[in-house]
Amino acid sequence: MVFVDGTIRMSSATDIEARLRAEIEWLKSNETCRPDDRWLSSIVTVGTGRGFVVQGARGRLVITAGQCLPYLPPCDFRFDDAHYENLIGLPAGESRAGASCWFVDPKADLAVLASPFSDEEGVKYSALTEAATPLSITDPLTTCLGSIPLPGGGWMGCAVVVDADPFSVFIMDHWGDLSAVIVGSPIFANDGSAIAVMSDIPDEDGYWEMNQPRLAGALPRWLLRELAVTGVCSEP
Repeated sequence: MVFVDGTIRMSSATDIEARLRAEIEWLKSNETCRPDDRWLSSIVTVGTGRGFVVQGARGRLVITAGQCLPYLPPCDFRFDDAHYENLIGLPAGESRAGASCWFVDPKADLAVLASPFSDEEGVKYSALTEAATPLSITDPLTTCLGSIPLPGGGWMGCAVVVDADPFSVFIMDHWGDLSAVIVGSPIFANDGSAIAVMSDIPDEDGYWEMNQPRLAGALPRWLLRELAVTGVCSEP
C-alpha cells in the first residue's frame, strides 16, 4: 500500500517490482557479498544433486532438496523405512555413505538426512559428515545479496527477496548462468550462513519460477530448535 494525497492505494505489481529493483541496486552499490571458498567444505553430494551439512543436537545432518532423493519414503515411514544406500558423498572423493530420512516435504522440495541405524553404515556417515564444516542457518528479514556455489568452483552472486510467503524466497536477480547450478546447493548469506536451497532451476527453455525453499520457514519447528536457529517458537 502507498499513501497518495492522503488516501491509501494498493501498490501495483509494477510498483512493487520497481521498488525491489531500486532496493537491489542500492544493495549492490552499498554492500559487497564476498563468498569464502572455505564455505564449500560444508557441501556434500546427494544422489545426482547436492546438499550441505549442519550440526544438530544429536549429531550431524544433511539438508538437501527433496528431489535429490532417489524415491520418496512412504507417508507413514519410520526411520528404518527411509534408508538410502550410498546416497551421500564428498564432491571430490569416491567414498559414499548411506543415510536415513528424518524429514521430507515434497511441496517445499526440502529433505533432511541423518545417520543410518546400521552401525557399519553409521560409521561411514559420521566419517563423511565430520569431514565437512557444518553451516548455520539464518533467515533474512528483507531483500539481501547472496552467493550460490557453482560446480567445479566459483560463485554466482544473486539478490534474494523475502516476501509474504514464509516457505520460500525469490531470486530477483543473479549474475551468471543459473542453469549451471546443481539442485540442492545452498544459497549463502554474506556471513556464510545458509538461507535457502536451490530447487527451481531454469528448464531448457529458460523458464522457471525462481522460488527456492526458505530454510527458516519450510523446515519444521522441532528441527529448527534442534539446529538452534534463533527466532523459533517453543511450540511444536
